[in-house]
Amino acid sequence: QAGRRRRQAPERCHDLHRAGATRAGVAARLLVARRRRSPAPSPSVSSTDVQDPAALRVGIIGFGNFGQFIARGIQRQGHAVLATSRSDYSDYCSAHGIRFFRSLEALCEEQPDVLLVCSSILSTESVVCAIPLAKLRPDTIVADVLSVKQFPRNLLLE
Repeated sequence: QAGRRRRQAPERCHDLHRAGATRAGVAARLLVARRRRSPAPSPSVSSTDVQDPAALRVGIIGFGNFGQFIARGIQRQGHAVLATSRSDYSDYCSAHGIRFFRSLEALCEEQPDVLLVCSSILSTESVVCAIPLAKLRPDTIVADVLSVKQFPRNLLLE
């Protein structure tokens, strides 16, 4: 892979956009991974059972109702789910084959392929700025799932 330059890991939350924080990138990468896989796994496959080398490791920040909804869809596609939240969801996660981390830093040390911000609109800025970007790989995709798009877009572009 000579001649290919690796992107530098972003150091601040304002560098997220340059680090590849795009929603289209998440969809494209999930699609590519799905095409490389053999037949889809059964819905009962847990995140900890994922053996497929094309499976992605998707981190979810904010594991409330919407984070859990997203996690179920990701698991159905055969990808591993890692989660963190202010509240303790460790019992829920262990019952559903999801790895739960008590801190954002611990989750990022696992270097997920994709990091989804599923926090409330009120806490988005503090959550995004708290992401320890130096612990993520330079090619990690960071995206939000908020329905109010202008605020996170402007935050990620800063």
